[in-house]
Amino acid sequence: MFQIRGAVLLTLSVTQAVAAQSRSVPATVVDIGGVVTEATSRRPAQRMWVCAYTPPRESSSSQPCVPIDSAGSYKLDHVPLGTVRLAVVCERLLGFGKTVAFDTIVVAEPRFVRKDWSVQTLGCDTRPVRHLRGVFRGHYTGGFEESKFVPCPQDAWFLPGDSLDVYRYDARMAWAEIPGATSINWPEKVPHNSWGSALFYVRWRGAVTGPGRYGHMGVSAFEFRVDSILEIRAPRRNDCR
Repeated sequence: MFQIRGAVLLTLSVTQAVAAQSRSVPATVVDIGGVVTEATSRRPAQRMWVCAYTPPRESSSSQPCVPIDSAGSYKLDHVPLGTVRLAVVCERLLGFGKTVAFDTIVVAEPRFVRKDWSVQTLGCDTRPVRHLRGVFRGHYTGGFEESKFVPCPQDAWFLPGDSLDVYRYDARMAWAEIPGATSINWPEKVPHNSWGSALFYVRWRGAVTGPGRYGHMGVSAFEFRVDSILEIRAPRRNDCR
């Protein structure tokens, strides 16, 4: 009985010491959040990020940025106290981003900071992003810069408004993200295109996101994250009937 009581007292002493030590160490980070709305429509903005730049990292290309959600909300976690430069960046139809608003604030206390934004969206891609899940048939071409999945017309997600004549290739196509692609038993006897890339007919289950700019250099209007491979073989003439 004496040994158990001693162990309990020792555990309480250690716990109290740790708690006292944690209270003595001041917090050095803060969370920043809010809502981004379009100035004209006053609706939640689309396709934007909020970034926090803190010296001396301001010139670095690896700054903490978070995307806003469908309600226009964002939250930056664990931003260091001190001078913080905040920026709202939109996705553009061409190029890789455009700063539409910025502000510099001084955060002296470790309390949640709310920062809302009303921004102009001229030059930004403001189309709503769609998310579709299901089984999709089509043709897949591998390759570092050419990788693409083009769905059969019956399974296509493409809408006329998705094409803004800014894409280099067929706007219906998706950049395919395939988990464990190196371990897949890809058929060997398949045709190849003029670049030497293999062509496959596939039936995949997964999620499609877009329109936007996905893949290498933003070449694809959609992204297809594959959950499972149901069929993969050489293409045939009547694949999509």
